[in-house]
Amino acid sequence: MSKGGNTYKLYYFNARGRAELARYIFAVAKQDYEDFRFKEGTWPQGKPNARFGVVPNLEVNGKKFAQSSAIAQFLAREFGLYGSNNLESLAVDEIFWTIVELKELLGPMMVAKMMQKDEAKAKALQKEKAESVKKLLENLNSSAKGGFFVGNKKTLADISLYDAWGLIEGFYPEFMSESKELKKVYDQIHALPEIQKWIKSRPASNF
Repeated sequence: MSKGGNTYKLYYFNARGRAELARYIFAVAKQDYEDFRFKEGTWPQGKPNARFGVVPNLEVNGKKFAQSSAIAQFLAREFGLYGSNNLESLAVDEIFWTIVELKELLGPMMVAKMMQKDEAKAKALQKEKAESVKKLLENLNSSAKGGFFVGNKKTLADISLYDAWGLIEGFYPEFMSESKELKKVYDQIHALPEIQKWIKSRPASNF
């Protein structure tokens, strides 16, 4: 139970995917929650009870909510990871939605490479989207200062970059190696004891 008295239950598969950002937020906030993972073959039975028929779902005090971005933003507000005022919250949102845009660019590549096992298609998509990705990364890199995106403390913006790092680096390592300020943000979050504890204890999964 949280300091405010809420109880939380996160529904997803045994994967990092779209739920891992929420799990990172829970870890950074040192917040207890139930990490419910559908066992293999049980999703068809669980789907009718899922909000909008999709996961992740976040159940707060018994009420379910869908959409991974909405869940992440809610949790960040709940646990003081959304800046110190409305202007900082706007700056957090600016970074958060830029990272969401990056993920949307990379999603088809991941599907081509991992799900369809189509390396040629993945490489063609990488080449096609390279300039768009590079521009977004340049914008993000110029926005990160001293290991944080907003102010001088960790926020949803920083945790979102950490969550997306492996996906971006997997397709564009050359861009990430040039993004020195982004690496500082990544290192800052990666070094948190709460994150290290979660990484060591989370269930094994392929993605």
